[in-house]
Amino acid sequence: MAWAGGYHDLGELGRQDAHGNVTLLGRARELIIRGGQNIAPAEIEELIAQHPDVQEVAVIAIPEPTLGEIACACVVRRSGSRLTGDDVLAFLRTQRIATFKLPERIAFFEALPILAAGHKVDRLALKNAISNGAS
Repeated sequence: MAWAGGYHDLGELGRQDAHGNVTLLGRARELIIRGGQNIAPAEIEELIAQHPDVQEVAVIAIPEPTLGEIACACVVRRSGSRLTGDDVLAFLRTQRIATFKLPERIAFFEALPILAAGHKVDRLALKNAISNGAS
């Protein structure tokens, strides 16, 4: 974060449409760069969150030797759900998401770790859990 042009730059990414509406896509540091293609985790999270069996979701970048990074969707199922990774991918395909944005990995959690401030997902803890073999 730094001051730029009289404003404090938070590193937020966004897109402006023809009507001047701005859609925030997330922070630049959370951007997933998969084989040279940029993936905004918030876009995928928004779509997965619409699935009726998903309680909570966070999408993170995990290292991959060939592509650099790949997307991993960390999902908390609703109580009693038997949602699978294949179900999530099938749902995303119905949402007309670009193929390169489909998560290569889907991991299920009982709950997502939260930062000490209490309102944001601890993405570093998720990356550590994935690298240590979380489902």
